[in-house]
Amino acid sequence: MEYMTHRSSLSKDEDGYSLPAMQNELAPPAGAPEQLKKRRFVLQHLLNSRLIAIFVVCALLAYAYTWLYIAALWNPPSHFDNVEVALLNADRGFDFSGVPDELRAMVNQATGGRPLGQSIAEKIIQVPKANFGWKHQPDDMTRSELEHKVDHGTYATAILIPDTFSQDFLSAFRASAAANRTGDAAAANQSSRRQMYIEYMHDQGRNYGGDSVITEVMRQLVAGISSSFAGQFLSSPHATQFLTAMDSEFWITPIQLTNTVLHPVHRYGQNFATYICLVTTFIGCMAIVIVVRRYIAADPGVDLLQPRDWNCSTPKPAFTVKRVVFAKYLIAFVGFFMVSLLIWSVPMSLSKYQADGAPSVAALFYLLLVACCFGSLQNLLCGAIGVDEFPLFGTLVLIIFFTTSSGIITDDLSGGFYYVGHALPFYYAVRGLRYIYFGSLEDKMWINCVVLVAWTLVPVLLSVAFSMRRTIRHRQQVFGEKSQQPVA
Repeated sequence: MEYMTHRSSLSKDEDGYSLPAMQNELAPPAGAPEQLKKRRFVLQHLLNSRLIAIFVVCALLAYAYTWLYIAALWNPPSHFDNVEVALLNADRGFDFSGVPDELRAMVNQATGGRPLGQSIAEKIIQVPKANFGWKHQPDDMTRSELEHKVDHGTYATAILIPDTFSQDFLSAFRASAAANRTGDAAAANQSSRRQMYIEYMHDQGRNYGGDSVITEVMRQLVAGISSSFAGQFLSSPHATQFLTAMDSEFWITPIQLTNTVLHPVHRYGQNFATYICLVTTFIGCMAIVIVVRRYIAADPGVDLLQPRDWNCSTPKPAFTVKRVVFAKYLIAFVGFFMVSLLIWSVPMSLSKYQADGAPSVAALFYLLLVACCFGSLQNLLCGAIGVDEFPLFGTLVLIIFFTTSSGIITDDLSGGFYYVGHALPFYYAVRGLRYIYFGSLEDKMWINCVVLVAWTLVPVLLSVAFSMRRTIRHRQQVFGEKSQQPVA
């Protein structure tokens, strides 16, 4: 073309061609077409609509994870009404046998003649900072029945006002004798006083994060109730008589909180292991799926072991479609097992590993089931959208799975969108691992397994059908007619 400058005509210096000369060579002359001038911008050659779309998706993934993660933990107290807490008032009331009439009249006037448990139960549900979904239980319910309901997940936690609550209050009077009592009499009376208490039952292993939030609120609740309870008597007309007649230590902490943990978590880190192990399992399975999809041949090819049948024009496939598909899934399964084994070994290698629900080896097989579940779902997704786009969409799936799984905090304290996790396998995978580690929600373990198996089989069946169909079409293009059969 006329505007091209020959290299030999360029001016040279000691290092070769001079910069002005090269600029003259690279720059189109004034008479060059306008389209050629536009093509000199390098960004036009680097950027395209697909790349821009990928950038947008990456930014949205970071945004989605930040939003979902922070929003789940933003304000748990605003969702306390989603937390069902059983409240059982088993207080049988006062037994004034042996109590002087004067003290009896004082107590009746201060309490309105009602059992203390009744008034305390009313105060508990009226505390604004503890606006849980309170569920009153029948008075004839036993403590073991209440514990059973918490243990089996009917209620998140439970508050029990014991049957001796009012009577324990009267024991503080019996512990205080006359002002001129002897030391031995005082010691005897002191030993007869029983501490008033409210029992708090909770399952720590079910969700350590949510349990910590609720437990702290319960401590503050009972501390406030105890303080107001003391003020109720100290502000009565008989305040002086109460101070004189009751044990002085009673006023320090009138009501204590008794903490009953059904399935304790002995190691703080093992609570995190119940969902971190599953996140790493998901990532490991994603890598296995990508490797199988990208680096394993779609079809092993023609049979080279039968020279009699070899014909370059009509080659035959070496294996049946079923054998090829099965072999690929077997390779993937081996990869899933390796991932599960290594992840399972990490908590096992740490000190004082906890396995209260099932033997330690059960966690290995459970992680393998989870890996097969995640892997089958990822394989279906990868086959549908392609290997190149799969990591982005796989990451989005992981974000949704993780943030809605009640892994960090129970979904009852997140509310709204986060209940979506009940329809996804990650939620049940976390719950099952917490049973194996801590023994929590034993009766729901079969549900966890059924859900994981269902989420495994459905994607596997769909993936197998699509894979066989794709392989058959590929063979029709490579080997020709359908009538050609693979070598057995």
